[in-house]
Amino acid sequence: MAMRVLMVGPALDVRGGISNLEQMLMRNAPAGILYSHVATMRDGAAINKLIRGVVIWLAFPLILIWRRPAVVHIHFASRGSTWRKLPLIWWSRFFWRRLILQAHGGGFKEFYANLGPLRRAAIRHTIRRATLFVASTEMWSQFYAQTLGLSKEKMRCLPNFIDNPRRAEEETVELEADGLTRFLFVGRICEMKGVLDLIDAYASIPDSIRDKMELTFAGSGADDLIQTRLTETEMADEIKLVGWLDRDSLADLRRQAAVFVLPSHKETFPLSILEAMGDGLAILACDVGGVPELLDGGTAGVLVPARDPLQLAKEMQRFVTDPEHLQQMQSTSATRAEEYRPGKWSKELLAIYGA
Repeated sequence: MAMRVLMVGPALDVRGGISNLEQMLMRNAPAGILYSHVATMRDGAAINKLIRGVVIWLAFPLILIWRRPAVVHIHFASRGSTWRKLPLIWWSRFFWRRLILQAHGGGFKEFYANLGPLRRAAIRHTIRRATLFVASTEMWSQFYAQTLGLSKEKMRCLPNFIDNPRRAEEETVELEADGLTRFLFVGRICEMKGVLDLIDAYASIPDSIRDKMELTFAGSGADDLIQTRLTETEMADEIKLVGWLDRDSLADLRRQAAVFVLPSHKETFPLSILEAMGDGLAILACDVGGVPELLDGGTAGVLVPARDPLQLAKEMQRFVTDPEHLQQMQSTSATRAEEYRPGKWSKELLAIYGA
């Protein structure tokens, strides 16, 4: 008989990494696992998110009774995501369900540090109700264990994984036929993701080199601050903004690129980098959160300090002027990505579920 697992998190069509991971979990469900899903948040106005959160709080006992899951798998990040999940943790344990909490996002450290002692205590006390707590890297596992007082027995490390097809060798050769080295950023277009740093870096590159480059931003959230910086640096007509793309369109865009750039100030274990590695792109990212662990300390990609546009620009130029370096980084990136395919992950997830 299949084990029923109730997955709890943002709606599957929400624009973000957690929703992408939820979709991949459901597409690659291990043998013997039957998933169902409850959406605690949908894209839209803040008041709508609040209303939905309250409705799910009230309805969750009925959901547990009706669907009868053996395991409740809750995805959470920080701020509103944390607060929406706390009552669901208590309901899950009240009904004696095996409860898996999986942490995402790089903002929890700052969020938690800025809370008062009572709210911190409420979060600690509630999260300790979990059967197991899952983090994406050893670094984040240690942080959550120390910060929330979680025992070693409760902690599990489960990196994100990818299921996008491998890029063929001939595609990489074809990319370079027009002489352009294409750089791609995917994510929320905001200051925390290092977008301002990337604009400044690109603007500082000499015209003679930038003429051989193309930079594309794919994602939502290009606010007035970003638009102002594009205007100030005279990059508005040189940097492409293509908005949020669905899975297939984004995959097509990655296949046209040579280098993936993610200059975030905070990260956990970015799925966007993993997907780019799976498509054989060279990686240029900031030395934050779980990124160094993902890139094997810098051997599977180039690491730069956060908030350092000059160093970012220097490494971007090297990818253009040193084709051997580009090819080597593409090769090591693709090789590293093979460690994050679904096979190994499925076995670890089954152990976490207790199947």
